[in-house]
Amino acid sequence: MQGKKRCGSATYLLRTVRLAHFTLLLTVAVLFFTGCQMGGREGAQGSERTMRAEDALGRVKQTLDQSSFIYDGEVFWQDAGSSSTPAALVHGSAGPNRHLYVRLSVGQDAVTADDMDFYATPEAVYIRFADDVAWQKADVPMEIVQRELQNWDPRAHLGRLFRLAESIRYVGPRSSDGLTVEAVLSPQAMAQELEQDIQNRTHVAGQMMPPADIPPKTGNGNDTFPESVRWAPDRHHPDRASKESGSSRPFDAQIMRQLSSGRKVDDRLSETPPGTVPSSSTPALSGTYTVLFNAKTFEPIWIDYRERAVYDDEGQRYDDTTRYRFTFRQFGSFEGPSDTLGIEQAP
Repeated sequence: MQGKKRCGSATYLLRTVRLAHFTLLLTVAVLFFTGCQMGGREGAQGSERTMRAEDALGRVKQTLDQSSFIYDGEVFWQDAGSSSTPAALVHGSAGPNRHLYVRLSVGQDAVTADDMDFYATPEAVYIRFADDVAWQKADVPMEIVQRELQNWDPRAHLGRLFRLAESIRYVGPRSSDGLTVEAVLSPQAMAQELEQDIQNRTHVAGQMMPPADIPPKTGNGNDTFPESVRWAPDRHHPDRASKESGSSRPFDAQIMRQLSSGRKVDDRLSETPPGTVPSSSTPALSGTYTVLFNAKTFEPIWIDYRERAVYDDEGQRYDDTTRYRFTFRQFGSFEGPSDTLGIEQAP
């Protein structure tokens, strides 16, 4: 009798252990399956959120491309270990039929600043200094000068964002101001773009310099070189033609460098003399766009771009940071120049 009891107790204990083991395995399996579902759901939600961010930013770009607007911009440069310094101020307006009016001041103070106005149409780009009366058509290849002018056009920046971005995502929750999207650019794509920009600028600078054995004629508006390669001294040079003579400064290599000075790395590397190969190492580049926009109208409120470039040039180490900031003042209006003397088919 006692033996049967012991046998029954052992059988009961064994069943209990097996049941507990089965229950444990079932629990682990359920948790594993649930975890997989949650991980997959979170991954899907992350992908969906990324797609929503890309779609929203696409609508912002579409809104900007189809609108007239007025904006202000500023650019800051910073070296490693130094404070941020202003590099340029811009006031601009984009109008119908891809017209763009930009007032650009490049320099760190009112004494050294170079003030220039640019007016771009699909057919031509015009330039005027602050002390000039009439606008002058740029006599360099349109695709090159337009590429430089894009540094100061928010529409072009959003196009560049989509062209170079490797990831786009929302940043933080919706606020009373709107929604914020961040786009991280591909370092490889940035390096390719920088190399092409420097090649273009060096090529143009080489075209605009006069032959070494023939000094340029200045002061009478009759250069001895063809329009496509004519040269002019710096605007503060004493040989520059006076305002009273009625002549205007040609669109020269120095102006091209002023146009490109939005980014410190390509401004620095573009100082290489024409016909020579830069001695700099390939820069390690990183860039991030942040865009705040109205969630109802998809009009941008501001666009912020930060770029870092680390490289060696002639034995010196550089760690440059450039920051653009475009702030949109008004949509639905185009604010062109009050004086359009010299501009063909001005609105």
